[in-house]
This record gives sequence, C-alpha cells and structure tokens, in this order.
Amino acid sequence: MPKTRGFRMVMLNVSSLVKHLDESRLMLLHKKLDVLAINETRLDSTISDGLANIDGYNVLRADRNRNGGGVCIYIRCQVNYTPRPDLVATDFNAVCVKINQANSQSFIIVSIYILPCSTSEVFKKIKELIKLIDDESKELYIFGHLNCNMLQLNLSTTKWLQEIMELYQLTQLIDSPTRITNSSQSLLDVAITSTPEKIISSGVVHLGRSDHSLIYAVRILNTRVNTKEQGHNFVEFRNFENFDAARFLDDLHDVPWEDIRYKRNKDDMWKLWKTYFLGVLDKRAPKKVKKPIFLGQTLM
Repeated sequence: MPKTRGFRMVMLNVSSLVKHLDESRLMLLHKKLDVLAINETRLDSTISDGLANIDGYNVLRADRNRNGGGVCIYIRCQVNYTPRPDLVATDFNAVCVKINQANSQSFIIVSIYILPCSTSEVFKKIKELIKLIDDESKELYIFGHLNCNMLQLNLSTTKWLQEIMELYQLTQLIDSPTRITNSSQSLLDVAITSTPEKIISSGVVHLGRSDHSLIYAVRILNTRVNTKEQGHNFVEFRNFENFDAARFLDDLHDVPWEDIRYKRNKDDMWKLWKTYFLGVLDKRAPKKVKKPIFLGQTLM
C-alpha cells in the first residue's frame, strides 16, 4: 500500500478474526491506518470487545456466528466518528459509521459481508441502505465481500450490484483480482464510492495471510472549498440570473456526445458525460461565491 497522505481505508476478508488478530494488530501498528474493515470475522457473543481489542483503535461489530459471516470496523482513536446503526436493516450483516473529520465534509463508511447462499433480497437491503444515505446527501464508501465476482458480469449477483451502482451513480474502485488460487482468479472484495474524484489512490495488496487480498482506498483529507475571506464565511452557488435556456440547449447540441461510446466501461462513459454537461453548465450558469445572510444579521 502506498504511503500517500490522506484518510486511509482498508478492508480484508480474514475467515476468522480470532485466528488472524495478532497479524491485524501488527498491520495497524506499522501502517497507521485510519479505518480497517474486517469481513468474515466469525465472532459471536462469547468473544468480547476486550478480546478483539487493538490498541489505539475503537471497534464496531456486527457478529453472525463462529461458522461464517460477521463484519467489524476498527477506527483509529484520533478519528471523530458516529455509529449509524439506524441505517442498517435488522438481520443484515453490515456496520455503518459516519466519519467527522476536521476541515472536511463528513462521510459514511459501510462494511458489508454477503453469504454465498444469499438471494436478491439481500441486494434490496443494500439498495435501501444506499437510498437512506443518498437522501442525506452524504459521501459514501462501501467496503465488503458482496458475493459478486466483478470479473464475471453475466452472473445474477453481479448484475444486481451493477444495477444499484448505475441507479445511484456509484463507482467500484477495485479492478484487479482479490482472490487468486491455483485454478482461478476472482474479484470478490469491492470498494464502492459516490465520490471517486476524492480518491487519491486505491488498489489491491496480496498479503498471503488470507485467501483474500487486502483492498484499500485513500481519500483526500481536506475537501472543503476555502470559503474564508477577511474573516467572513462565503458560500458557493450557481448564478442563473442571465441563464438562457435556448443557448444552453444549443451548447448541449454542439457537444461531441458520440465520444462517450468509445470509452472502455460505463464508469468512464459517465465521467465523460458529466464533464461535458458540467462544462456547458459552467458556461451558462457559472459558479460564484457570496457572503451568506445569517439570521442574526437580519435582526440587527
């Protein structure tokens, strides 16, 4: 994993946290990660948080049983966070947390594990969770083993996940196999986000301590626009005062939309479409900044 500055998020499927706890402690000790999501923890109520403790980190758990499943998220103690169990459906193997970073917009991290025997009903729960987060207009990161081999797009599970990502305009960041055996390669561990433009780097690291590889994503730390000027707060907005709908449509007509069909995948197609559309919008309704009027000012 590169030593890139930023908010460092990592996920690993360990097929039993108890067996790999010491290795996980060593990894967090040396890598100084902000978030480590563990899939298939195989924990139950007999394993206390104390036994699963890693110095310098808080842990959030969603246990299943000792035979399979279960997820947890380790969060560095210096990170300000809020658990969001209200976003997760009952009997759904997931942990959800809101990260409240200084000088940065808050964002939500979800870790999900889906059993191989799961049906389309599980993906409905994923869709419901994403909708709740989308309704809050929160930046989203999903790390998990979703029982979808993203190298085989014809599988029903993969199609279900692709439909959800297309509906909410999400991007899957991992493009290399995450489980490699002597006879097969598969991409089962995914990192999905609503804001790929805020990712500095992402990828796969083959550790050898699990039959699954580690996946990671590094998010830029400071994502707020600098809105301070001479001690006052400013807000950004689009100026539609001189907006000409006819000229806007003419400009859209002149855009070389046919370029989109030559892109390699749907994510690249979406990015190019968004670039073209926002380019025209910036021309006809440019962004500006102004000092907001606060309620206290109106009463003075």
